[in-house]
Amino acid sequence: MPNSEQILLFPHTAPAIGRRESMTFKANRNLGRHGWLRLTPAYSRHLVEALVGAIGPSDRVLDPFCGTGTTALTCAEKNIRCDTVDINPFLVWLARAKLAFYSPSHIDEARDFGNHLRQPASDRQLWRPPLKDIEKWWDPRDLEALAGLCAVIKEAKITDAARNLLFSAFCRVAIETARVSFNHQSMSFKAASAQWTLANMGTPSNLQRLFARRLGEILEAAAIPLGSNPPTAILGDSRELDKVVSTTYTLFGLWRYFFRELHFSSHLRE
Repeated sequence: MPNSEQILLFPHTAPAIGRRESMTFKANRNLGRHGWLRLTPAYSRHLVEALVGAIGPSDRVLDPFCGTGTTALTCAEKNIRCDTVDINPFLVWLARAKLAFYSPSHIDEARDFGNHLRQPASDRQLWRPPLKDIEKWWDPRDLEALAGLCAVIKEAKITDAARNLLFSAFCRVAIETARVSFNHQSMSFKAASAQWTLANMGTPSNLQRLFARRLGEILEAAAIPLGSNPPTAILGDSRELDKVVSTTYTLFGLWRYFFRELHFSSHLRE
């Protein structure tokens, strides 16, 4: 295996460069499971492919900051073993959903749900996320539609695998219809408008069309199997990594130096 200094992509002496869209989430939008859900700071599959290009199935990668699971998913596609850790339960759920195996029956189950989507009774008291000033996030009519969609997915008599696919599509719809802007590394709110959102979620037929479109994209990607070395997404605190993982890993490039700086070298394989 090459020396880590030989494959270090960004040496300290490298000149400053501008932002490369190919290294950001924008490059993931049409890459199957990688495009399921956006987080602004996410990096692209292309960057991970460059980093893992020198290792293979006999190696094991550790990503201590899972995020949306880009590293683990890329490793799965390359048949490289990988463990990833995050302290955020939602991100661990998302990574597990993206890394899971889905049988044809799981996909058909989720598709059938989407084809027969019905909103709950209008007089029901529906759950909403406990966000401060939630009206900044969604138009009240959109929020009502989203709350209804969340309820019917949660209550459906389906397998957990099918439910995870449905909630992945739900998250896409929720983000697309939110009054937020992702034009930079942080999130900002869009100016309030007297009109409904572009998706006009409050209209049931439009809700169903948007959800069906996003679900279709997710089911298409879910039908493509990953490698034979499924990664593991672990809920834990990487500040106490020794309590979370117990094996050793092949680390290289930037990760290798990062881990040494944080005194995690006991998990490095020379």
